[in-house]
Amino acid sequence: MTATQTSKFIVSSSVLLKALKAIGFANSPNASVPIVENVRLRLNGSRLHLDTTDLNLSGSIFIPVESSGDQVTVCVPYKRLVALLSALAEQPVTIMATESSLQLLTDNGKYTLAGQLATDWPKEPKSSGVELGLHLTPLIGALAQVLPFVSTDFLRPSMTGVSLTLTADELTVVATSGKVLARRVVSLTADDWSDGQTPEKPISCIVSARQAKAITALKSIEWGILETNQAHLRIKTYSLIITGRLIDERYPDVSAAIGRNPFRMDIGRSDLLHTLSRLGQVVNQSTKMIRLSLKKNNLTLSAEDTDLSNEGNERLLCDYNDVDIEVGLCLDQLRECIESFDAKMIQIDLSAGNRPIHVRSSELPFDDANVSLMMPLQL
Repeated sequence: MTATQTSKFIVSSSVLLKALKAIGFANSPNASVPIVENVRLRLNGSRLHLDTTDLNLSGSIFIPVESSGDQVTVCVPYKRLVALLSALAEQPVTIMATESSLQLLTDNGKYTLAGQLATDWPKEPKSSGVELGLHLTPLIGALAQVLPFVSTDFLRPSMTGVSLTLTADELTVVATSGKVLARRVVSLTADDWSDGQTPEKPISCIVSARQAKAITALKSIEWGILETNQAHLRIKTYSLIITGRLIDERYPDVSAAIGRNPFRMDIGRSDLLHTLSRLGQVVNQSTKMIRLSLKKNNLTLSAEDTDLSNEGNERLLCDYNDVDIEVGLCLDQLRECIESFDAKMIQIDLSAGNRPIHVRSSELPFDDANVSLMMPLQL
């Protein structure tokens, strides 16, 4: 098709906007490859395919449209198209597309966006390797719980992603920043696999934090197809595809770091979080250090900022019957560990030494594999 030929289709402005936002996770500025600042629109019959990519992560979705069956492909600025549709009231929009422009006809006006030829659009990675139908809910839930613990230190690239290990009967995800860590282990059954197909050998990879976050947005979708090879991981649902380049590094061995702590405290999650929120108003903003003092069935939390003469302390009832302990912790890290569990009661395991503090759900066994932990601070 030449640039002078035009294809016409009609689509709801809100449907198009929702589809664009669904793949916005893969759109980012790139001065060296300007084409990826666009969204690629591919009209094929009554389907409009939308694609975004930043070379490491890509999103693809299709929506039904009313068209005459023509085909056309054009790239237009993603942010500009989203902003324009966001400013429109809900209405059917008639779109005239060529290979170099997009024209939107609305109830009250006409808008034209200059585009680029799609010939420079990056090639998609070939689909090869393992392909399995999977119940996505366990994966989405586990990723959401560990994502807050991913490192942002790009000098340690393996820790900027999420370690994922998948077998026929178990899913394990791990994230760590070096100071805090979270591990989630989910049991799988035959019902979690489509058509009884399970991995012949364990799938182990490091998924980028951005792809993991995109996967967690699929909350309303229960089933999908997982494709993986040595370089990429792809999640396919009915209309949406998320493809990401894997982090080609070795993930740290976290099992030895977790270990086991002998002393256990059980306490109400909500009460503890509210106390931390109040102490956050008086804690030293540089160190964020708070003191936890444990005695029989009694927890005292205190914080102070000597520079501003601020201080605060609260006493909470808890279930604790071991030796008296005092420990210093980072308030923000403790809050993240507690919030990563959705339970009424939280279990905190401690040691008299300088071992990491373990946070678990009290509804789980004492040494359950699902744990979040942090290193104590020197008082």
